[in-house]
Amino acid sequence: MPYWLVDQNDYMTVSSDRIIHTSKGESVTMELFKYEKQFYAFHILKEFDFFKSYKKWRNFTVLKNYMRRTNLEETKEKINNVKLLFDTELKKANTLVLRAN
Repeated sequence: MPYWLVDQNDYMTVSSDRIIHTSKGESVTMELFKYEKQFYAFHILKEFDFFKSYKKWRNFTVLKNYMRRTNLEETKEKINNVKLLFDTELKKANTLVLRAN
C-alpha cells in the first residue's frame, strides 16, 4: 500500500518476528506467532453458530425491549388519562400493578 494512503492515526507494521499496531500515537507490540495463533482462533470461533447468529439475536433483543418499553409507556398514559381513576386508592393500586410489570 502506498504510504500516502495509510491512515496515520491507525496502522500496523509487520516485521519478521513482530507486529506493531499504532493507534492515536500509542503502540502495541505482539510477537508474530502469538498474533497468528489469535488470528486462527478468532476465525475458528467466528464459525460457531452462536457467533454467526449473535448480531441478529442482539438486534432482535434490543427491538423487543424497545417495543415492550414503548407499549408499557403508552398503556400507562392511557390508564392515567381515564377519568374514572380520580380515587387516590385506585391510583395507588394502578401504580403498583404497573411497577410490577
